[in-house]
Amino acid sequence: MTNMKKTSVLVAGLVTLACGLQIRADRSDRSLSLLHPKNAETIRCQLHPDNTYRFSVSGISKGISKYETVLLWVQPVNPQSETPGWYLQRGFNGIRKFEPTGEFQGIGEIGNRQFPPRAGDTMNVAVTVLDIRVAERLLSERGVVTCVNLPGEVTDVAWKVRVGM
Repeated sequence: MTNMKKTSVLVAGLVTLACGLQIRADRSDRSLSLLHPKNAETIRCQLHPDNTYRFSVSGISKGISKYETVLLWVQPVNPQSETPGWYLQRGFNGIRKFEPTGEFQGIGEIGNRQFPPRAGDTMNVAVTVLDIRVAERLLSERGVVTCVNLPGEVTDVAWKVRVGM
């Protein structure tokens, strides 16, 4: 191989490496933060006409691409649910408003008329960033969607959030 070809191969390799590093740098610049609720915060749950108990969620994100979306998850801790894991919040619940500034607001649900939440119950609340196609598949599944492990690369979790009535 001539010196010219070796140099071209070396330059091509460095450009590829630099592009790969740039992509990783851009992706590592993404962030997602729950502003409400926070760890161990007491939240207010309200009974709605459809016999569900809901609470508000808010947060901020940075660097989320147009090919990604934010999903909201709730995990009952005490008492535990019949099916362990994280419950996807969708339909009336979930992330309802997403601003160009990265701020978002949503609604979570815990309990129902048959199994209402009680003051002092605890849960974990999470937000995750997912590829829009993966999110659409999850959102379109029939029935309740649960995951043992949270999907997505970027997440934030509020641990041991307490129910207040």
